[in-house]
Amino acid sequence: MLAGFYLIPAVYEPRWVNIAELLRPSMIPQDNFLFTRRYNIHLSFNRLVSIIASTEMLILGALAWHARKSYSRQGSTWWLVLVWTAAAALLMFPITSALWQYLPKLRFVQFPWRLLLCLGVGFSLVVVAGTRRAFSRAVVCLMLLGVTLFGQHFVSLHWRHADSFQEMYGAVQNGEGYKGAAEYVPAGSDPRYEPNRQMPKVAAESDVPARIEIQEWAAESKRFTAESQQPTRLVVRLFNYPAWHVEANGRAVSADTKVITGQMVIALGAGRNRVNVVFARTWDRIAGAVISAVTFLFLLVYLVYWKHKPLMRYFASV
Repeated sequence: MLAGFYLIPAVYEPRWVNIAELLRPSMIPQDNFLFTRRYNIHLSFNRLVSIIASTEMLILGALAWHARKSYSRQGSTWWLVLVWTAAAALLMFPITSALWQYLPKLRFVQFPWRLLLCLGVGFSLVVVAGTRRAFSRAVVCLMLLGVTLFGQHFVSLHWRHADSFQEMYGAVQNGEGYKGAAEYVPAGSDPRYEPNRQMPKVAAESDVPARIEIQEWAAESKRFTAESQQPTRLVVRLFNYPAWHVEANGRAVSADTKVITGQMVIALGAGRNRVNVVFARTWDRIAGAVISAVTFLFLLVYLVYWKHKPLMRYFASV
């Protein structure tokens, strides 16, 4: 419930885009289990993360066995932690391929090694329980650091150089923009279409002459004026997602979508038009935020009440 602000949009908004493009070859779970033998573009990184994951699992197993006597004193909590970490570890191997295929939405995780995030929670708790001394904990941390440095040195990562990041940064700074991912283009458009990143931010769709002035071009807000002698349709260098709210001369207008490119198209009348395009909060984001806020307040009240329960009983008896 606390994650409602994220989960509800994550469930509702994929219908806006070509989310199925996520499951391309080399991007599906079956191609990315630990120590995979299938060739894919992430093979080098897979080798590195497989070494780190297997080392983490071995340390976790050894410490869990070492601290097994303390589990009976801790009750069911530690068994829940162990089951959680065991499930996360098992899902990184091909034996669970059927689960990745048929469990709802699980395949959209894409890379099973992403479950190292879940494994890390249990790993941290088991390390604390299984190593009572600071020296032992330091040894475990140094072992993991050593494995990471070893893997980074001997495994060739094709994105280890900063050239691509510098290129992307420069493209954003000069207004050209960087190449996006096919899965996030608007639904109904062609995900294989390569947009011209040199196109103007706003342009007339036809040969109708229009004078356009850009006042603001931020990530979630665009503001410009367009002046023409006759009605015209403007093509905006912007994917037309449902969350975009368009106003022309202070009145809400409906934007169309170009079939192939997914770009926003705004129909305007003759004369001078002031256009505002704002990325608004849709109902799913509002509902998710409300659910998260209410849940947080409920937990806060519960924890405060539980923590000060003896004191509250005292005042109630007076």
